[in-house]
Amino acid sequence: MLHNTLQTNRKLMQILLRLLTLTTIAALLSSCQNVVEACFTINDSDCSHEDACTILFDASCSKNEGEYYWDFGDGTEGTGMEVAHTYTRAGEYEVSLRVDNAINTGVEFEEDILTQTVNVLQGSAQSQETFSHTYINEKSFSQFNSVVQTSDSGYVMVGYFEDNIALHGYMRKVDAAGNTLWDKTFTRGNDDIRLHDIQLTLDGGMIIAGQVNRFRDESEGYLVKTDRNGVIIWEYYTGTRRRTEVSFTKVIEMSTGHYLAVGNYNYQYSNSAIWLMSIGFDGDFRWEQSLDKGDYRLEGYYSVSKTEDGGFMVLSMGDPPGSNNEKLVLTKVNGEGQKEWDLILGEEGKRYLSGDITPTEDGNFLLVGTFRAGSSRNRDIYLAKITPTGGILWEKEMGTPLWDQIFSISQTNNGGFVMAGSTQIEDGSSYPPYYAYLVRLNSEGKEIWSRTYEQFIDSEVSRVSQTKEGGYIMAGRIIIDERHSQRFVMKTNSEGELF
Repeated sequence: MLHNTLQTNRKLMQILLRLLTLTTIAALLSSCQNVVEACFTINDSDCSHEDACTILFDASCSKNEGEYYWDFGDGTEGTGMEVAHTYTRAGEYEVSLRVDNAINTGVEFEEDILTQTVNVLQGSAQSQETFSHTYINEKSFSQFNSVVQTSDSGYVMVGYFEDNIALHGYMRKVDAAGNTLWDKTFTRGNDDIRLHDIQLTLDGGMIIAGQVNRFRDESEGYLVKTDRNGVIIWEYYTGTRRRTEVSFTKVIEMSTGHYLAVGNYNYQYSNSAIWLMSIGFDGDFRWEQSLDKGDYRLEGYYSVSKTEDGGFMVLSMGDPPGSNNEKLVLTKVNGEGQKEWDLILGEEGKRYLSGDITPTEDGNFLLVGTFRAGSSRNRDIYLAKITPTGGILWEKEMGTPLWDQIFSISQTNNGGFVMAGSTQIEDGSSYPPYYAYLVRLNSEGKEIWSRTYEQFIDSEVSRVSQTKEGGYIMAGRIIIDERHSQRFVMKTNSEGELF
């Protein structure tokens, strides 16, 4: 009898355990089903041609919610699963969504908050800060060659100016409204110093590339690392070589822990080649390399762009022996400075000048140059989209009826591009004036709009890039005469307008 009783109790225990397990599982499932999770998507954040930017926020991907509460980051709030909010100024906004299950009866109250950063690329063009400044140097030459936007939304320009002693490297910092914060001058005795390029570095400072001339036909490459305030951390000189010119026109920070300087090596004005130099983050020399094209003498103002495999692309010009018909030359180089391949671009009967190269959103590269056909004095623009392996996706020519030259191109936040240089708008004299020129392109290289700045007579833009708020910063020079020029900088809104 005792045995039967124990068996009965054991069965009862098993039944109770099964009931408890099922109840626990059901409770857990119910708990999981009631977990509140905030989620939202952002649509229509590109407002390139709108006076105000309206963005749609959709929280339908949230789970087990009942109410939706929005904070749009600009001082306004809203409710609802789908809301449209209009921003009147460009910038970055922290948008928060809070969801809860307060309207669901019979469940424990829960809430969840999700915050995302919304980058309003354009906002109201009329509300964006614009400025232009010309810095007069009454004695002689003065120009800006490069400009970058800093983390505090200011700008730093580099170039050079001349006094009665020599050319001096020059660096100026301005705030977001164009007001001067500080200036730096780079000198070395009576030597001429030209600064050609500046880039921000990951440590918060800046790296600058240029050249130092001691004699007319002798120069050395020059790199200088500064902190965020322009204070020099270290300088590097390549050293002079008899009747040899070395100059660095571009510098980039590589992911492998060094800076890559790209420029020109020219011996006795005849043997011109691409000159590469690797310098460590602490200013120590790593390696140098000279590249040529065999039958083509490489020359020109070089541009460089990093590739995903740790190498880089260099854009230059190639001059076939016995011909004045320069072509564009794109050279792929690995991370150790070894040339992998060359791509020659351009048609016979046209003379090309190298311009600039920039990566594209889809992993390719867009390069720009300028060409002149036959004996015509007019110049037009050449564009080509190139794959990382040197394949040509498309080529096109564009420009105004007269004279155009592009010196700089960069990618914009919405997958398009902006390029700048100079253009002519009249043809009534032997030397018609030319003006600073800005062109906005879509992702396929089609012109969206262009702007000519007639207030800058005989001017050219050396560098252009899009700013954080969607406008454009440009730096360059204004030619006064054969012995005088002025440096200028201007910041436009998203439509290329100055106010």
